[in-house]
Parts: sequence; structure tokens; C-alpha cells
Amino acid sequence: MVKKSFVIPLFLFLFLHSFFLADKAIAKTSNRQHNIDSLENLLKTAPKDSNKVTILNYLFQQYVNNAPDKALQYGKQALVLAEELNFKNGIAVSLNSIGIIYTHQGNYQKALDKFYQSLKIRKELGFQNEISDCLSKIGFTYLDKGNYKKAIEYIKRSLIIVKKTGYRIMIKENYEGLSEAYSKIGEYSGNYIKKANYYKQAYEYLQLFIAVKDSLFNEEKSEEIGRIQATYDMEKKLADEKKQQAEQASIAAEKEKRRNYWQYS
Repeated sequence: MVKKSFVIPLFLFLFLHSFFLADKAIAKTSNRQHNIDSLENLLKTAPKDSNKVTILNYLFQQYVNNAPDKALQYGKQALVLAEELNFKNGIAVSLNSIGIIYTHQGNYQKALDKFYQSLKIRKELGFQNEISDCLSKIGFTYLDKGNYKKAIEYIKRSLIIVKKTGYRIMIKENYEGLSEAYSKIGEYSGNYIKKANYYKQAYEYLQLFIAVKDSLFNEEKSEEIGRIQATYDMEKKLADEKKQQAEQASIAAEKEKRRNYWQYS
């Protein structure tokens, strides 16, 4: 009997949870399409300036995971316009965009070429987090390519910068990349002492990755709870105001009714 009363609520919880996740996924898709429609409408009337480059790169972001060929078109358009305008930051962003697609396609050398070009511009501009982002992208491309030592070299260079700037999302990603790279080196190492050391470093970076990930998750949930609480408070306030207005209107109507009664009786 106890077992039965436990299974039913658990089933209901899992069902409702899956329904909630599906609903969120539908909402996310709907928002993405709304963003695409808005950006494409802006693009139609945008003059040929740096803002248009930004719009093209935003469109790239909307399409990159679902329609990479379309994303690549926008990335290339952004690059051409940014070069015409000599818009350095736009050129760097566009090069990164194109490099991401080449990485997804498995064309690692072309991706690296774009990331190195972007890195050069980022260094000229001096934006530290953006430099770190390029270094990380180069490192992860080497990781995909199977050049694990190069991957470690570039990801560590990226990590040094973001530890100083406090860019924790990038810190998290770099820890994950280093864990994977050391694990791969350990997997292919024939020396058992070195293999054990590589796996040890992989485990240590994995623990660091989990710690930062959990910290970011908890912060995100706290912010979400705060937003929900603020929304609830606002809705409650509006509901209370409407209720108060309805009560005042009812009282006023009753007074008017009595006044009319005595006036015509």
C-alpha cells in the first residue's frame, strides 16, 4: 500500500515535469522565430553601417544550430560589409561566426584560419574577454582535430585571461575542455605513469568545471526565483487594486441606487 501511494505521485511528477519541459522548448522555439522575424524586418531597412553588421551577426546566432548553411550566409554577408566599413570589431565577430560553421562541418583548418585572423584583430582592439574567446575557440578546434597538446596550450592561455577578468562562463568551458583534452591524452598514452598523471589532471579539471557550473546554476536559479517573486508581487498588487476598485465601484453604485430610491419614492 505504501509503495502504491508513492508510485502514483512520482508518475504524476514525471509526467508534469516532461510536459513543462516540452512547453518551455515550444516557447523557446517561438521566441527564436519571433527574434528572427524582428531582425529580418530590421535588416530590410537598415542602412549600410555597423548596426547592419551587428544585425547580420545576430541573425547568424539565431540560425547557427538549426540552419548552419543559412547562418554561414549571414556570417559572410556581415564580414563583407564589416570589411567595406573597416569596422574592426564587426570583422572579428564575423570571422568567428564563419569559423564556428567550419568547425561544425569538420573543416578544422579553415576554422582555425578564421579564428587566428579574428584573434589578431582582437589583440589590436585589446578586449580581453574577446581575446580569451578566440584563444578558447582555437583550443577547442584543436581538441576536435585531435591535437590535444595544442588544445591544452590555447585553452590554458584563454583560462589565464578569464581568471583575471572573472568571466566565469568561459572559465567553466575552459575547465571542461582541459578535462577532455587531458583525458584524451591519457587514453592514447602508452606510458602508464604518464597515463595516470593525465587522468589525474583530467579529473581535477572536471571537478573545477562542476564547481563553477553548479555555482552558475545556483545563481541562475536564484535570479529566476527572484523574477518569479517579483512577477507574483506585481500581479498580486494589480489584483488587489482591481479588487479594491471593484469594491469601491460597487459601494458607489449602491449609494447611487439608494439616492435614486429616496429621490423618486
